[in-house]
Order: sequence, then C-alpha cells, then structure tokens
Amino acid sequence: MQKIEVLTDNPQERAQVIPFVYDRPCLLAYLAGFFDGDGCFSLYKSQRKEKIYLTPEMSCTGCDEKQIDAVSEIMKHLGYPYYINRRKGWKDNHRSSKDIKVIGIKRCLRVLPGIIPYLRGKKERAELLLWFCNLRKLLKGYSEPYTKVQWAIYDEIHLQNKRGI
Repeated sequence: MQKIEVLTDNPQERAQVIPFVYDRPCLLAYLAGFFDGDGCFSLYKSQRKEKIYLTPEMSCTGCDEKQIDAVSEIMKHLGYPYYINRRKGWKDNHRSSKDIKVIGIKRCLRVLPGIIPYLRGKKERAELLLWFCNLRKLLKGYSEPYTKVQWAIYDEIHLQNKRGI
C-alpha cells in the first residue's frame, strides 16, 4: 500500500496521511468517470482589447465535498495540475458547491491523455480539446492567429455542449 501526505487548503487543518490502494489505471478510470458524469470539456472565448482568445478548460462541479476532495486527492497523487473554487449557494435553500478546473493548453495536455481512454459519454469532446491543444502547441507562440480547423473545433465543442433542443 502506498501512502502520500495530503495538505488541505485550509491552513488550520493538519496534514493527514491517506492510503491509496489502487493502481494508476483505476485512479484514471475514477477521474474519467467523474468528468464523464459531472464534468465539462470546453473552449472558452474571451476578448482583451482587439484580440480574441480561446482557452481550453476541463471542469467538474459537485455539491458532495467528500467526492470533490477525493478527486482532488487523486489528481494531486497523479501529479495533475488543477484549481478548486468554492461557490456559495445562490439562494438560502441552495447548497454550496466546489469546482475542480484544469485551465490552459499545457495543463490540459498533461491531464487529457491519461483519462481519454476511460471516457465514454464525453470522449469525443475530450479528444477535440486534446486535438486543439496539440495544434496550438505546434505553433511558435500562442499568440498566432487561430486557423479554420481550430475555429471548427471550437464550434463543434460548443455545439456538443449545448443543452436543450
């Protein structure tokens, strides 16, 4: 059994030792299942001054803090980069939630290849996001203009993420 030390993001909480009895493929499959069920693979368009940017992001949201903490521990154990955001409920009767996000080309390139083989429902979106990241990585700099293929990837991911009719 392998043990790792996990520091919580709350400075008052002390470090705790958490045993991981599962091997890497099981951990990757767990992450993939979580992202498949509660996650999103997307490209976000933003504009600063006259320039448009497309930012790759994979995120998952949950109200069950134990599950989000387990995903956080697994990602830390695997050496994957991520952010955690805590959101309060919008109304008094809403529960608070936590988001785990992987934002940016280099970070997505570290996480996506590991979980794509285990994805089922959102595998195509994740593969499109990985393709976009690889295309941007090949350029001399990230400030290069976006190609027609990259815009087509953006449109396809946006279409697949759209809800409703």
